[in-house]
Amino acid sequence: IAERPRFADRADGFIAYSAKFWDWDDWVSEFDWKAKRRANITWPFHVGADIVPTIMYEWGVIPEPPPKSEEPILHERLLEHARKHGLRMPIDLPNGGGLPKELFEKFPDCRTLTMQWSEYEPYQQLHPGDPLLKRLMVDFIRHYEERYGSDHIYLAEFASESRILE
Repeated sequence: IAERPRFADRADGFIAYSAKFWDWDDWVSEFDWKAKRRANITWPFHVGADIVPTIMYEWGVIPEPPPKSEEPILHERLLEHARKHGLRMPIDLPNGGGLPKELFEKFPDCRTLTMQWSEYEPYQQLHPGDPLLKRLMVDFIRHYEERYGSDHIYLAEFASESRILE
C-alpha cells in the first residue's frame, strides 16, 4: 500500500455542503490532499450548470438559450485541475428535479413525483421510470462529454435527501 493503492479505484468520500462556499485555494488544497493520499475518484460538483437549460431550449421548453460565459467558471477550472492530479469525477446526472414548470406543461403525459426536501416547498420531478428522464440523461451526457470529456463514472440520485410525497 505504501508503494501503490491496493485497489484500482479509490474514492475519497463526500464533500460537505459548506464546500459550495469554497474558493480556488480551498479546492486546490483539497485536491492536493486527495492526490497525496492516492485517491483517484472525488465527489462531483456541478459542472455544466447551463446544460439542462440548453436542453430545455433545444426541446422547445424555454424560448431562449442560457447565456454563454466567456471565461470558465470556477468549477470548470477545478475539473481540469482535478484531472491533472489524476482525480476522476462522476458526471452528476440530472435527477429530474429543478426542471422548469414549462417542461411538465409541454409534456403533460410524463410521469412525475412530488418531492419535498426538509420543510421547503414541494416540487415536481420526473419519475425515474419515465422515458423523458432517460432522454434528458442521454442528452445531458452528450452535452457534458462534448464540453468536458468523461471519466465514465456516473452518479444518479433520484430522491437523495428528499421525501417522496406522491
